Amino acid sequence: MNGNECFRFHFHVKDSCDETTIARVVAFGENAKKWDSYITKGQRYKLSKLSSRPLPDKYKSAELTENDELIIDQYSIIELCPAQSSVPISNASVPTSIAAPSLSAAAIASEVSNLAQ
Repeated sequence: MNGNECFRFHFHVKDSCDETTIARVVAFGENAKKWDSYITKGQRYKLSKLSSRPLPDKYKSAELTENDELIIDQYSIIELCPAQSSVPISNASVPTSIAAPSLSAAAIASEVSNLAQ
């Protein structure tokens, strides 16, 4: 990665009603470099301390269920859950609106890509 780094992935979270939320997660600059090789499609992660902002119109799609994107910053924590993890994809700490300050959730990553420019 070089120049203006941007790393993004979508993640899926099932709520208590078995509905799936799909949100865009992004990281920029040093945070993008830090997580670029860590996030792998199909893996389960525990995400903590993410912030949010309105999703830019150019990124809105039928696949995404949220109108906000989640931002990985220097305070964010992302932990890989072991394959046999008891951490459920459904997580009580997921707010009604997924885009809340200091989000914590168990999630499965999809569509991982490096958007280095």
